[in-house]
Amino acid sequence: MGKKKNSTIRISCTNIRGLNSKNKLAVKMNHLMIHLHSDIKIIVDAHADQDTIKLLNINYRQEMAQYNIIGNESRKRGVTVLIKKSCGYTTANVNLLDVENTVQFDLISPDMTVYNIVAIYAPDGQEGANTGQP
Repeated sequence: MGKKKNSTIRISCTNIRGLNSKNKLAVKMNHLMIHLHSDIKIIVDAHADQDTIKLLNINYRQEMAQYNIIGNESRKRGVTVLIKKSCGYTTANVNLLDVENTVQFDLISPDMTVYNIVAIYAPDGQEGANTGQP
């Protein structure tokens, strides 16, 4: 079998400020799935634990079926990565460097080139300043 040709890949990173609330969820999903034209969608501050991902898979079945999903499944903060199944890239060696804020993974191209990706949610330091919470 010959060497496969790499295709152009588009990677985006967006702070969605939570996929776990019903408030504005339809607008957020519309932005992610329709208006954000990328093959790899890194969502920081996703607030997406296992239950949230299950609900998204049910309520947005057609859209979510197009993606493989990795992330740290944290209800507080969190990083969720959507990888479009049709782009030809796969992932391996997913490593949760931090329970809430950092995911590292290898992105493997069709020609087997490996790109190491680290997706980080880095709060601005002001988080919880008025509440006394970290």
